Amino acid sequence: MRQNMPETTETETPETPTVNRIAFDSAADDALSFFNRRGWVVLKQPLSNLRVRLIETAWEDMTRRLSSDIGVSVSRYLDVISQWRDLWKSDPRFAQALHDIAPPAAAMLELPGVRLFHDHIICKTENGANGEVPWHQDSMYWPVDRTGLSTWVPVQDAPAEHGCLEVADGSHLWGVAEPVDFMQDEARLPRAARTSLLPVNAGDMVLLHSRTWHRSAPTSQAGARRVAHIALWLPQATRYWPDNADWHPTNAQVTVGKDEVLNDDEFPLFGLPGGGAGNTRENKNPTVTRTGGMFGSTERIEKQVQNLLGSREDSLVDLLSDKNNRNMIVNKIAGQTPLPRGDVSDVVEQLWISAASFAKHRSRNVFCSAYSEWGKLHSMLEHEHD
Repeated sequence: MRQNMPETTETETPETPTVNRIAFDSAADDALSFFNRRGWVVLKQPLSNLRVRLIETAWEDMTRRLSSDIGVSVSRYLDVISQWRDLWKSDPRFAQALHDIAPPAAAMLELPGVRLFHDHIICKTENGANGEVPWHQDSMYWPVDRTGLSTWVPVQDAPAEHGCLEVADGSHLWGVAEPVDFMQDEARLPRAARTSLLPVNAGDMVLLHSRTWHRSAPTSQAGARRVAHIALWLPQATRYWPDNADWHPTNAQVTVGKDEVLNDDEFPLFGLPGGGAGNTRENKNPTVTRTGGMFGSTERIEKQVQNLLGSREDSLVDLLSDKNNRNMIVNKIAGQTPLPRGDVSDVVEQLWISAASFAKHRSRNVFCSAYSEWGKLHSMLEHEHD
């Protein structure tokens, strides 16, 4: 283990986060003990420099291809879109990386093998796609019956000022909470806790229990870009439980019935089969009230755009893909709000890029920036009509 500073005691709750200096050389017993106690652990460069570079170039190739498909420049695309999911299906370089990433995940779950829920990349730039990911737990968003963990690997160094992870120590032991709405909730921690910033270098790996509360701030350095590969891992025996999150996009990939083991074709296995059920604690959570916010946001905004254009049938992406329709929306709103026309046009363009990216590629803005800005704009329009 590499350790540059003493570990603070479990009872301390400082006013500012502790900057973590503890990293382990392998996923051995001391790392497992740390993970079980704290709900997170940092491993020192389990991925080679070559592997990290292959992930980065695969992502760069992908963003060039997808931005071209939408019809915008890469820089404009990255101002809006910040998350790409199911990478392993799109490029062998991502799929190959998972074979290096899976073993530490299996070690922390104390299993010979693990099941991939999905992998994705989140990118923060200094411009639009650079929001705060608020305090949340991961598995509360998953339509499954078990908890698991996530692996978080930056492809460039991720110091504190680049939006590194911040975790609430031991919060995986707090139990189940309702999924946080990134668009509405203040998302404060449910109780006082010591928190830790986890600055890491390219190729280092953070492993997070899926109930560990965590967040990340925007990158604050000019010209900085924070790209992190994230994979979500489950015990192989995990079963489908849509009651948790029937709105999650992965529901469309499930071909088994409720309370049946997830299908291997969409949720592949890594490592040796069998070896027990892993963490079988139930992952049930309170029902999400879908009124406003990010849950059901596409359907809500689709109706708003349909009303503005006098259309009741076309989808949001079909409506916004027509530049004449976008101009019509800008003309209607610009004349009824105090905002400059250029600001209104920018919001509508962001909304179109977001809708088109999700419909075509299941890529999105994880910070909900475009939908949040549209919500403010539409609320302003409604206020003018009151």
